[in-house]
Amino acid sequence: TDVSIKRILDVLDIPQENENDLVTLNVPIKSLEFKNVFFNYNESTPILQNMNWHVTQGQKIAIMGNTGVGKTTIINLLLRFYDIKIGEILINGYHINLINRKSLRQNFGVVFQKPVFFEGTIMDNLRYGHSDATKEECIIAAKEIGADHFISMLPKNYQTVISEDGNTLSQGELQLLSLTRTMVANPSFLILDEPTSTLDYLYEDKVKVGINKLMEGRTTIIISHRL
Repeated sequence: TDVSIKRILDVLDIPQENENDLVTLNVPIKSLEFKNVFFNYNESTPILQNMNWHVTQGQKIAIMGNTGVGKTTIINLLLRFYDIKIGEILINGYHINLINRKSLRQNFGVVFQKPVFFEGTIMDNLRYGHSDATKEECIIAAKEIGADHFISMLPKNYQTVISEDGNTLSQGELQLLSLTRTMVANPSFLILDEPTSTLDYLYEDKVKVGINKLMEGRTTIIISHRL
């Protein structure tokens, strides 16, 4: 349709940024600060208004609120899916808009409410955030998270092929795979976006064990609408 074509052309017309001129994060994130941040997707709907908070390496903080108050917007800003125009987000003292996107995103590990996978083997999916990871590193991560038990019971273990929607596995098993994938990527900063909200009580406990293991030694933001 004309609307779809217009959207495609709008994307193609976006000028490319010269990432080579931006700061590369070669060290873990040691400090992150929101300083007088205002943000809205359109003029009529303000989302974040004068947000101020600060987190240092190793801290764990929670961001709570009902749907629509801007919790996911914070993720979008931290990963530079959107850039702020008013206020500052400072990472290791650098304004986030001055940081190379690739090096920025390599420092973040995000576990979403509904994990996303691609069609391929479990091993390939676990390596998605760290393509050079060895088989042994992936298995060690799966054991630490608690996913190795059910993977080992599958017909082809780590070579079992899963679909994009993961319909051959339960939601709890998929979330354990998501945690393992994040562990393999080994980010310095972790964002947990309601990772247990869709799980039954049996898998919620198992996933919480994996989450606690993943949080060890990492700065963590836990996003939730419930205590």
